[in-house]
Amino acid sequence: MLTPEYLNLIEFNDVVDIYTKLNINITADIICRVSAMGNISSITRKQINILIQTNGKEIFEKTLMETAMLTAERKKALKTLYEDVVKNDMQGYKELYKYRNKPYKLSNVQYQILNAGLKQTDRILKNFTNTIAFRSKKIYIDAIDEAYTKITSGAFDYATAINQAVQKLADKGITLKDSIGRNVQLEVAVRRNIMSGIQETANIMNRDIEKDLGCNGYEVTAHNGARPTHAKEQGKQFATKKSDAEKYGVGYWKNVEKLWNEYNCRHTYFGIILGISQPQYTNKELVKMKNAKVIFNGESVPLYEATQKQRILENKIRHQKRTIQILEKSNQDITNSKAGLKKMQKQLTEFCKETGLEKDYSRTRIAK
Repeated sequence: MLTPEYLNLIEFNDVVDIYTKLNINITADIICRVSAMGNISSITRKQINILIQTNGKEIFEKTLMETAMLTAERKKALKTLYEDVVKNDMQGYKELYKYRNKPYKLSNVQYQILNAGLKQTDRILKNFTNTIAFRSKKIYIDAIDEAYTKITSGAFDYATAINQAVQKLADKGITLKDSIGRNVQLEVAVRRNIMSGIQETANIMNRDIEKDLGCNGYEVTAHNGARPTHAKEQGKQFATKKSDAEKYGVGYWKNVEKLWNEYNCRHTYFGIILGISQPQYTNKELVKMKNAKVIFNGESVPLYEATQKQRILENKIRHQKRTIQILEKSNQDITNSKAGLKKMQKQLTEFCKETGLEKDYSRTRIAK
């Protein structure tokens, strides 16, 4: 089965690292081009436009080439990831295969499901290629336009305008639209698509395995710090038929199924045979998870709220590390950025010490 802990472990995977490094390299190149513009206050708007189009075209073509060169590496890393996911998912069915006296291995249909899910995710990432190139070109053009307007209006001198452009570029990097229309970092968009693809593929495969094993219910995974609407239903067994729900004294699957498809949910579910499959957790353990609290600022707060706070701090550190790499790669001063990183790291350390939460170094690590 795919436990929440396992999904957290694989969230920052080798494929995400590939696109993080790509983001850093492209943004650093754009910053170098912006910094090398010279005193644009003495250049006419027509000359600026010519320069923008020339550099913009070079950025577009270079980005296309760099992204295309990652194809083999991306495919290999994605294949390894998906195979590991399926291996972990299958382990949850080992006892049921034994109970049904069936060979514990993937069927041809299940291999087809694995390959279809792998190809679909790879197709999505491949389709990012042109989008990344267009976005890179636009980000460069916008940066030059904004700096030129600031300088020629007299509101800022050349050095200030260019420095502001550099800092903005380093902070934002290459962004893409996510599934709900928000601008997110390139690697964030990649990560979300991969995790969504993994869970969708696992769910499709599980349904085929459950059919093969004659399952008549599902059990949902559980973890500490679940969102309140999920905490009261996690870890339980559910029947796929109302008659079985009444017979075995469990919930009806259709009443809770939509919960586990909500955005950014790390719960998964796996097939069971009611009356045979033993629950992974006791009621006492589930109640303890549901009511888990920590002390923060002298007050008792739900573990879910504390975990969300920790994630925000981790995201800020990861973001700052990426910004520093971009500035360093483009030969910019990183003194203030490194000082800011130390403050963030200290804040996370103090927060974890006070709440008793463990640091998750995988969530603050960034590819180099």
